[in-house]
Amino acid sequence: MQTSLSREIGPPSSEVRPEDAVRAAVAQAEPGTLVLVNFDETLWLRNSTEEYLRALRPRLLAVLILGIIDLLRPWLMMHGADKRRLHRDWIRVATTSILLPWSLLLWRSAARTRAAALANRTLVAALATRADLDIQVVTLGFDRLVNPLLRRILPTARLGACDRLWSVQRARDGGKFNATQASVGPERISRAIVITNSEEDAPLLSACAQPFLIRWPEARFKPAFSHSYLPFAYTELGKRAGQRYILRHVVLEDVALLCIASAWLMPHPLPGAISLLILHLCFWLVYEIGYAENDLVSTKYEAKPNLPPTAAEQGKRMHAGMAWLTALLASAPAILLLIVENRSALPLVSDIESVPLAFMAAFAIWSAYLLASRAAYWVYNRVATQPRTYLYPVLQIFRTVGYGVLVPLNLLGVQLLLAHALVRWVPYLNYRYVGHHWPGPVRLLTLAVFLIFCVGGFALEGWSFFGSQFVAAVAWLSFRAHEPLRIFVGKFRFDARQAGNA
Repeated sequence: MQTSLSREIGPPSSEVRPEDAVRAAVAQAEPGTLVLVNFDETLWLRNSTEEYLRALRPRLLAVLILGIIDLLRPWLMMHGADKRRLHRDWIRVATTSILLPWSLLLWRSAARTRAAALANRTLVAALATRADLDIQVVTLGFDRLVNPLLRRILPTARLGACDRLWSVQRARDGGKFNATQASVGPERISRAIVITNSEEDAPLLSACAQPFLIRWPEARFKPAFSHSYLPFAYTELGKRAGQRYILRHVVLEDVALLCIASAWLMPHPLPGAISLLILHLCFWLVYEIGYAENDLVSTKYEAKPNLPPTAAEQGKRMHAGMAWLTALLASAPAILLLIVENRSALPLVSDIESVPLAFMAAFAIWSAYLLASRAAYWVYNRVATQPRTYLYPVLQIFRTVGYGVLVPLNLLGVQLLLAHALVRWVPYLNYRYVGHHWPGPVRLLTLAVFLIFCVGGFALEGWSFFGSQFVAAVAWLSFRAHEPLRIFVGKFRFDARQAGNA
């Protein structure tokens, strides 16, 4: 336990125990003295926001909502220099409270037991003896979450500076000091006692009469669902931390090309594209099992496994059963949308007139496809390093052109998806045989390989091959490869003298 009793917030005292120092300061304070107490991990030994999120029910739905929020990162569209710190907690709490509207009511009930169980009894006992003091809780937590706890922990205290849940103004934007100063004035702060665990409260500690910076040994910050299965967590927070891989590579590459290759051919392209987006994200939930398994196997059998430090921690959250359950449940509405809007374009179920029967047939095909992709990854993870080199494109085919078992594809679509799959093989070949990933422009190579394949398309279908679908494919690949394409075009020069001497 650390404490500072000086205005400089110095090192811990070896002579006075922190709880004794706080108890003495409170006991000797004059009636009416302002006592400012931090809440999270000080008066209460946990973080109220994370505990509220942990209490959300149903648990699976809450995890999915929070996972989608962290995937989309909506706080990036809001104001402020430190957007994540300012807005992430508010977006998480407000969104879940709206989508699960019973949550705040259940929290008030849960607070009856959680408040006492996690209260800082030492600090509460010291403060409870002085009902004549003006005890105010200052916190970056939310009023609707802290108040039910505070009423049961220390009824004599009141909630001062805090974040208001149903307000877009964040108290943390200006900090506790500014919020408190606006509420009680600088003069009262100068005579106040401040008790906190956070060094971010240095302005308050410096301005008050008796500062206490104490880190209580029983206090813990436990992120909600930190050990629960979270879709895409292994990819986004572990293996590809900070790369936004799901958005940049799964959605903007895999899904976008699947839509051009397949949804373009459907009678109703927009519902088809929505179905493909959901289905491919569900595919990734199952594919991610092999992703995590691959790293676990590599740590056992490879001399130099390519495993980021965050992957091991996120690997503990992987739960194959939950991944399968989530993937199958989320796939069902996507399959139904596909059947209702585009059944006539689906190769294996177009002749089935009954919607329920067509749905069951398509769902069975999709389930078998997921099972086959999982089996392929299982085999891939258990063979020697060199044979893996030639199994790798099989995994890429499952991510791309293999979708032809369920949705329509034409020659151009097959060539587009094959180009995407084969180009992904190039860096892997280089990694296995040279020792590092190929540093070249992968997206520009995808465009080049696709255009080479298009020669074959022209040979088979003539000028009809170069329709709107071709234009869309080239436009999207060029857009994705705009940086290396611009550099390539900038370096391309035609020397007339050399042409004449040839």
